[in-house]
Amino acid sequence: MREDRSREENERETMKERKMSETDLTTWNLMVRVYAENDFHDQALSLFHELQNHGMKPDALTFMSLLPVCAHLASMHLLRQCHGYVVRACFEDVRSKGAILDVYSKCRNINCAYKLFQSTPQKDLVMFTAMIGGYAMHGMGDKALGVLSHMLDLGIKPDHVIITAVLSACSHAGLVDEGLKIFDSIDKVHKIKPTMEQYACVVDLLARGGRINDAYSFVAGMPIEANANVWGTWLGPCRSHHRLKWDVQWLITSLKLELVILEAM
Repeated sequence: MREDRSREENERETMKERKMSETDLTTWNLMVRVYAENDFHDQALSLFHELQNHGMKPDALTFMSLLPVCAHLASMHLLRQCHGYVVRACFEDVRSKGAILDVYSKCRNINCAYKLFQSTPQKDLVMFTAMIGGYAMHGMGDKALGVLSHMLDLGIKPDHVIITAVLSACSHAGLVDEGLKIFDSIDKVHKIKPTMEQYACVVDLLARGGRINDAYSFVAGMPIEANANVWGTWLGPCRSHHRLKWDVQWLITSLKLELVILEAM
């Protein structure tokens, strides 16, 4: 009887310790995530080391919480640790792969990002967004267009995030005609309305290509009123193309227009 009681007490104590450990790790993970998401990267990393010093074993959620830290520090060593643990823990769903792929791109290792992309058999919008965003980040417009084409072939409909990323990639790679085709397809093919950010991308696309007049005509012909961001995108390249006189004239006209609007309110 005493042995049975002793065994039950030991089992109960073991279960209690395991439960406390799980609760503690959940709390630690939450703290790491909060620090990482609020840009306290050093504190998040310190907590990560501290929880291990307390004898706790980090899990996949711990490492996923550290991804913003990897991106900020551009630490491939830490990122490979995180990725390796996530793989060993069989925690590799498409969303986590997309997040890791995104950080590989931010750590300037687009090759690792592409390998992860290629090794994922069932790609969804998250994976395509991460890969296109990575190529856009590195100014690889042709590659971004290739991934978009592959996605469309699979019948996956693009959203505004992907389209904006592709437009940005085309702009930085000087692919003016390709970018204009993408913008034209937003409404005609994909049946969604362009956002103000996408209008700004086209202005940037044209202006970077030296087509300042076309950029101005595009803004003037927009079906919705251009905001300050769109006009600001046009004004920047004007300075580098020695169009300061036009800048001043536009600014005067803009200020007069704002005064008229304010007086009418």
